Amino acid sequence: LKSDLGKLEIDLLSAPRVEGSLPYALPMPESLGVEAPWPQEDLEHKVEDLLWNIPAEKWEENWAALKKWAQVDPAANDDLLRVQVDSILLDKAAADPDKGLETACKLVKFLDRGIKPRPAEAHFMVMLQRDMNRQPPPPANLRKLVLETRRLAEQVALSARGDARTPGASYSEKILPWTQAAVQAADAKRRPGEDQVFLSNDQGWTEAATLLNDAHDRYQKLQPTVAALREALNTYHEVLAALPYDSLWLARREGTDDRKLQANEKLWGDVHALADLLEDRQKTPDPNQIAVLTRDLQGEFKELTTEFQQEGQSLRDASATPGNLRRLQDVLVSPLIPADLRVRLVEKSREISRKLAEENKATGDTAAEPDAQALSDQQARALQAGVRQGRLALAVLGSTWVGPDYAPLSKKVREQSFAEVEEPLRQQWWRLLDEVQKRTASAANAPPNLAAGDLASAEHLARSMDGATVRFLDRDPVADNRRLLLHNLLVNQAERTVHDHWFAEQGKPYYQVAAGMDLRDAADLIGANRTDLDEDQKKVRLEAVARVEKMLGKDQPGVLQVDGLKEQSVTSQLSFDVKYTLSAQPGVQPGYPVAWCDLETPLAFLRPEDARRQRLEIAADRQGLKVLPQPVIAFTMKTPPEAAQAGATLHVRYRGQVIDFPTDVYMFSEPDVIAYEDTPRDKAAIAVRANEDFEGQGALAIVLDCSGSMNVPSKAGGETKFNEALDALQEVLQTIPRGTKVGVWIFGQKENEGVIQQLQAPDTWDPENNFGQLKRLMQKLRAITPYYETPLVKGIVTAKDALLDMRGLKGIKSMLVLTDGMDTEFKPQNRIGAYLKEQFVDTDIFVNMVFYKFDPPEDQAKAIAQFEAIRDLDVPGQLFQETDASKLAATMLQALRPKLRLEVNGALPRGVPKQGIDISLQRDDHLFWSPPLFPDDYTPRLASFRNLPDLLLQAGDRLVLSVTPKGLQRVLYGKSFFADSRISSEGLQAGGGSDPGSSSQPWLLSTLQNQLGPNNRSLQMMMTLENQAQLSPAAGESLQQIRPRFVWFEVSAPDTGPKGKGAQPRGIRWGNLADYPAPAWGLDVRQWPSGAQPLLQAWWRSDQAPYPLAEFKREDPARPIDQVFKDMDLPPGVHSLDVTVEQQQVAGEDNPRPCLVVRIKYDPDTPILALTSGLPLQRREHRFYYQAGQYTGLFWPTTAEQLTRARFTLSLISLKDFKDKAQAQNAYIKMPLPPPDHRARPEPVLLPGQ
Repeated sequence: LKSDLGKLEIDLLSAPRVEGSLPYALPMPESLGVEAPWPQEDLEHKVEDLLWNIPAEKWEENWAALKKWAQVDPAANDDLLRVQVDSILLDKAAADPDKGLETACKLVKFLDRGIKPRPAEAHFMVMLQRDMNRQPPPPANLRKLVLETRRLAEQVALSARGDARTPGASYSEKILPWTQAAVQAADAKRRPGEDQVFLSNDQGWTEAATLLNDAHDRYQKLQPTVAALREALNTYHEVLAALPYDSLWLARREGTDDRKLQANEKLWGDVHALADLLEDRQKTPDPNQIAVLTRDLQGEFKELTTEFQQEGQSLRDASATPGNLRRLQDVLVSPLIPADLRVRLVEKSREISRKLAEENKATGDTAAEPDAQALSDQQARALQAGVRQGRLALAVLGSTWVGPDYAPLSKKVREQSFAEVEEPLRQQWWRLLDEVQKRTASAANAPPNLAAGDLASAEHLARSMDGATVRFLDRDPVADNRRLLLHNLLVNQAERTVHDHWFAEQGKPYYQVAAGMDLRDAADLIGANRTDLDEDQKKVRLEAVARVEKMLGKDQPGVLQVDGLKEQSVTSQLSFDVKYTLSAQPGVQPGYPVAWCDLETPLAFLRPEDARRQRLEIAADRQGLKVLPQPVIAFTMKTPPEAAQAGATLHVRYRGQVIDFPTDVYMFSEPDVIAYEDTPRDKAAIAVRANEDFEGQGALAIVLDCSGSMNVPSKAGGETKFNEALDALQEVLQTIPRGTKVGVWIFGQKENEGVIQQLQAPDTWDPENNFGQLKRLMQKLRAITPYYETPLVKGIVTAKDALLDMRGLKGIKSMLVLTDGMDTEFKPQNRIGAYLKEQFVDTDIFVNMVFYKFDPPEDQAKAIAQFEAIRDLDVPGQLFQETDASKLAATMLQALRPKLRLEVNGALPRGVPKQGIDISLQRDDHLFWSPPLFPDDYTPRLASFRNLPDLLLQAGDRLVLSVTPKGLQRVLYGKSFFADSRISSEGLQAGGGSDPGSSSQPWLLSTLQNQLGPNNRSLQMMMTLENQAQLSPAAGESLQQIRPRFVWFEVSAPDTGPKGKGAQPRGIRWGNLADYPAPAWGLDVRQWPSGAQPLLQAWWRSDQAPYPLAEFKREDPARPIDQVFKDMDLPPGVHSLDVTVEQQQVAGEDNPRPCLVVRIKYDPDTPILALTSGLPLQRREHRFYYQAGQYTGLFWPTTAEQLTRARFTLSLISLKDFKDKAQAQNAYIKMPLPPPDHRARPEPVLLPGQ
């Protein structure tokens, strides 16, 4: 016995220990058969008194006290105690998901100190408290549900009772095959439900509750099955522990009748049937069937054990008879008799044996020979004993084991044909022993999945044997099978832990540690350290462990990774997306991470719901996630143009993983440069002025009415009309340009009887050098006395003839007729108009009549009617009426002002006076602008000029023309206003010509304004860029306003800042100006360096748009614009291109307008802009954010429909390439300017009526 006990002790000490797995699930101690030495209720009270309601500073002291109470050595492993305390804390958290959850988590973290093992359920609780949403938190009932479901998951997966107060084996390892698939299905509902508890919205929490309730129900539905299997296994093991000895007792006992034998045979049959049912793991267990069979077996076994116990109790005081001695010996074959009873029965057996020996000795040790009847009875008893033993031996073996020989052997046993059954039964028994040996030995080296069936069968067969027979086995199939099943259980737990995939604090992979411990214990159980196995055999044995170890990814823990921009620049966007890519490493399990953004002021979410936590999804193939569609952020802008910085932090939480990815958002509220171009929409206009050389090249014939009515005083006691007329005429003559041929004709004078008289022959007018010329003429005029009639028509024709006699005149021939009434001599009167038209055909004479104070007044209408035809001459004349002497001179001057007439296809254009457009003269201090003119090709008419060039007017043109002796030419606005100018003439001819866009003529850059703004902090400039070619176009060409096709301006302050590097201006905005008589641009600088002298630079391309880096076409109007330009192949230097249609607030509009918005991100120092063709535009605006390396182009048409339906081309232009090429072609001017002054910008042109 001592030797056997020593061997058992060695076996126990050398057996694999399952210790590492114990603390990683609350029911694991129960599953491993580890019972706590302390009562559960007492522990609950201790936790309540020493930890739960105690300040944290007392926990250390009280935990030591609790360990002392639990008799845990301070230096020993306290895992079991901590697991049970964690279980109590989890219950308290579920009961109070608010304050209780917080306190429980603090205590759990205190107990494990971040280094000791933590049960999975407690770890989930800690992660829930740490990572759940705070405002608002998940509903309390949801937190309670998720905690209870998490506990229930492990309880069912480990087939635990779930109550430490209930003793007994859990049979976790044996029940696993029946529940594994169902638990996996429930886990598949639980995990996504747990994931969604970490959301922050009712919809997500509702879905989480749905999944968790589903999982909870699935786990609960397994509990009856688990309970039935546990009861069945407990009964099965309890029965087989005693039944072989009980059956041996029945077989030995002479009083066993056939009914009891049949009951025992049925009991064995039910045991075998239950064993078969429990080993059939391919079928879903029927709890009812198992429960019925278990109850039947329990009833049958109880009846047998009761009889056996009664038999034992009845023999405590048995009399000393041979029969009682045999009964005692039969009972004592069972080792399961209670110890006190066994001692009593052994003593009784010895007592009876001694007494019977003494009685035999007293009789002389002689025994009578048995008679025939006695021998017959003895033989009969032996035969009955043989039948009992044979029947029960067959029952122990079972029909399944014996096979088809079972019925014949059973019959022969009943027939007492022992000679025929002895050997077969012995062979069956030794085959049983041999089979257990073989199966156990084979399973010892086989892969676990192949060993399972052999060991399960070997265990059942071994349990059917009595203890004496088992001693012949080389290996213990029961222990081997338990180790194998525990191995399977731990591998399954490890795999579940991997699928749960929880991380711990500081990013440590909790699942690796917990699952790793399970796998280590599983490997030890299966023989990882066995010295009798070679490496290949170990590899085979550890296949399942290796499979899950591979899932652990020890070298690369399955983590989520976020990729995104560390910095993002925001410019003109009304809203913008912060895009992140969330990818999953191999090993990351399917589920639902949650993500949300925290924003710093002034960032704000575009929609309130975007502030919530968003559910993402990791697909089952674990190939990673797509770009997150979230978050979308709107922002407010600060006023300074410098980058305002704020943070947007993406937070991702997934099963303990914590990802916080910050993005610095730089908001550029103001572009560094805005360059805009308005498409001219107004009508055109022209202004004409007479060149100084031209003004003295004409002739003037003055026809003065000296009839008697002119000698009448204008008013009583006042001057005569004639004297008033002479005063006005003298004033007019003083303005006549030097060099003009001036002649004077009079009629109706008293002298010379009123005949038409040439008072002064046409003479070159030069009163400044010809001293007394004006005085002499006025003396002659004042010597005249008005007296006779009015031969007005004849006087006009006479002066006309004199004008026609003048040769070589290059200017305008004008006639000024001053009269106070109608013609009194021409007959017939109604022929005056026709006659005048005949006389003035092809004369190019500009006739102007001024009627002064009609006499009599009633003749006014008749006089006007007589001479109306003047307005219809080849050179349309004019008729004026004046009654105010003080205005008469001005009226005559207006009458003498030359006109430029316009035609379109030989007809008078709409809105243009028949007489033409006033030409400003040298004496004028302003230009006379035409009425608004429709864009068209106009033919000008002026005096005797022939073949004047056509005028090609475009929308918005304000064209200034000069009349010279040679005709018309274009005026350079910049020069005429004496602006600071630079002419790009040097080397231009040599540099141009090879490129179609090169400048072949010099251009004039003029600065018309260089003005400091209020407080001398801002700068305002105005520039014109005019082509000096074709001022006087060649034959067949038109006069027109020549504009560069594309221009770029820059202004800098190079002489300021540290070491002259330049404190550059801020907030530059420039663009074309309308209503100026030249291509003009305004430039505004919001902040100009104090005392700096501007350096203005201009680059241009005269007749073509800049060469594009790339062109993209929209050819299908039905396709949305934002889809057309997606995923284009971008040229080098362009990082991104985004084309959308947005409502944008634009200059000059009260409400937002639909705009084509082009956003480009480019390489630093290589700005890129966009141009469109084919899209009718009202304005385009280029915004450059140089610090951000971004460009925004706004293009808006007149109507939204034009934008949505247009086919157009989008071109990307490198500004650097454009400037380099422009400089190479000499289409570049660099203009240092003097310090800014306070001279205002020239006023734009106001057309008549504006």
